[in-house]
Amino acid sequence: MAKNTFSLIFLKTSSIPFRLFSYFFEYFKIDNIDKDLEKSLEIIDKYSSVKIDKKFIDVLILAEDRRNILHCGVDTIAIFRAIKVRVFKKVYQGASTIEQQFVRVVSNRYEKSFYRKFREQLLAIAVCKKRDKEEIAKAYLMIAYYGYNLEGLFALKKVCNENIEVVSFENTVELVSRLKYPQPKNINDIWLIKHANRNNYILKFLSKDNF
Repeated sequence: MAKNTFSLIFLKTSSIPFRLFSYFFEYFKIDNIDKDLEKSLEIIDKYSSVKIDKKFIDVLILAEDRRNILHCGVDTIAIFRAIKVRVFKKVYQGASTIEQQFVRVVSNRYEKSFYRKFREQLLAIAVCKKRDKEEIAKAYLMIAYYGYNLEGLFALKKVCNENIEVVSFENTVELVSRLKYPQPKNINDIWLIKHANRNNYILKFLSKDNF
């Protein structure tokens, strides 16, 4: 509890500059951020009535964004950790939240630049202010890329044999793990190993947290 309280305070205070920039970009409609915001909200509303098993969202948060309930769309703890690892260990580590991953798919911007990442963070904050986090997570699952010929709602139904309202944890983990390692057109041993390791990583936390 104390750890979560500290994390919440740190996230709220350290994210103030991001939130101010987000408001500034949205208010002055810089770089068409208002259009991507509108598109994001439309997609969230489009899928709001679709019923899916809540395990999808629980596993998604556990695997991709464990502080999701605490942050405002940007996880500054993960950002600082990623910077530290990059500087001292020369290793690239992701720090994207579910909201960031969602708006990245919506905006279809994947260029490797600091500005693109910064804009993505501002857009994620703007979306988070206007819609519930579970709605955003569900919308992300509805449009995410899971691999070759496996996109969005179609992928969910294909992996889960059409029934997405009641699924096993095994199917849920199987699908969510593909967000990090999308299935290639030609399945190979490298992907199978990565996919299996990702499954095991998620299942370890599932067991630990008594899901």
